[in-house]
Amino acid sequence: MSETSSQNCKNCKYIFNGECRRYAPRLTIPVVTALSKDGKLHYKTEAAWPKAKQDDWCGEFQEK
Repeated sequence: MSETSSQNCKNCKYIFNGECRRYAPRLTIPVVTALSKDGKLHYKTEAAWPKAKQDDWCGEFQEK
């Protein structure tokens, strides 16, 4: 196996349960959760780590 083919998320120390934890969680796209009687929209925004597949690669690889 070449060095570059092993530098993927499966072998990276930043992956935990399929999430990349190299940087802080990122905000997700706001989702409308409700519409009040006066016509105002209520939004829900969460923060989450990016999902990563085992064969993904980003250039920030650090061996486990």
